[in-house]
Amino acid sequence: MRFGGIQKTSLIDFPGRLSTVLFSQGCNFRCPFCYNKQLVTPQPDDPWFDESSAYQTLENRKHLINAVVITGGEPTIQKDLPNFVRGLKERNFFVKLDTNGSNPATLKALLPLLDFVAMDAKCAPESYPLVTRSDVSEEEVRESASLLMKSRVAHEFRTTAVPTIVDEAEIEKIGAWLDGAERYAIQKFLPKNTLDPQFEKVVPYPRSRLLAFVEIAKKHFGNVELRD
Repeated sequence: MRFGGIQKTSLIDFPGRLSTVLFSQGCNFRCPFCYNKQLVTPQPDDPWFDESSAYQTLENRKHLINAVVITGGEPTIQKDLPNFVRGLKERNFFVKLDTNGSNPATLKALLPLLDFVAMDAKCAPESYPLVTRSDVSEEEVRESASLLMKSRVAHEFRTTAVPTIVDEAEIEKIGAWLDGAERYAIQKFLPKNTLDPQFEKVVPYPRSRLLAFVEIAKKHFGNVELRD
């Protein structure tokens, strides 16, 4: 595993638990609005640490935290992820995975080991190749979502409300796709440090518009949260 960052203590990333957040390097998407560009396209001289260092840091913090969030980047593109998660469980940590849903086979293999999964729902599935500027298929993200919804693992779907990409019609499409899921979050877009600099000029939606999105989503999801 290659990690590009760590947040030693988080009160919000793992629902109901105090956690440490590990940021994996690399991503197979090129979402222009992504604000973690240093993780998406890491440079050879960027600092990083491996799973051995991660284990050591986590063991030293066991008196403070009992949960780990693995985010990115996209963790599922790293072949050592399953072994790392197994190591965390052997050390009695609760584990949450953040994923873009592009690797359903890896997700399926990991589900028995995970305590929570957060999957991005960036847009309607048919728009994924365009929005993510990648070769991901509609079928892959649909399969990942289906795996989560059929599993007993706690999970949520989340959408970043990026103007020019997400509007009322898109929220309705996402809701129809994931209809019946228990948890859904709409996140305010932050135009900072974006992968495509042009998106730093995009003005975020006002709270009133985001609340309108929430009302649409409530028709499809058990619990809808606005994160702004």
